[in-house]
Amino acid sequence: MNSQPLQNRIAVVTGAAQGIGNAIARRLASEGAHVAIVDIDGAAATRAAAQIGSGTLAVEADVSREEEVDRAFSKVIEEFGRLDILVNNAGIVGSDSPVHDLLLDDWERVLDINLKGTFLCSRAAVRHMIPKKSGVIVSM
Repeated sequence: MNSQPLQNRIAVVTGAAQGIGNAIARRLASEGAHVAIVDIDGAAATRAAAQIGSGTLAVEADVSREEEVDRAFSKVIEEFGRLDILVNNAGIVGSDSPVHDLLLDDWERVLDINLKGTFLCSRAAVRHMIPKKSGVIVSM
């Protein structure tokens, strides 16, 4: 039995500088995967990648911005040569205001990150997965 079932798989985890995303990135790495930690906080992504160790790449990107997502996935492909796994984990709760006090701009930011970001990252990933007829996308 292989003690590292994800040996040499390439994974992107969004929102992975802390919290659940970081735990997912650590687990994937412990199973043998090379992991790209994609996060809006580049410094935190760099720290997280350093803590996980070799085979880990930090990428600063706002998942709600198409050009940043495309740049992030290009960087992953440039570094690792392919993509096998995407974990769409980036997300925010937004304001803790009651709905009747919630500003539309705050609500739109939640939608941009939680929905648009998932779409943009999934689209970028499948562009690399379809040609090789292989890949996995998990959306949290």
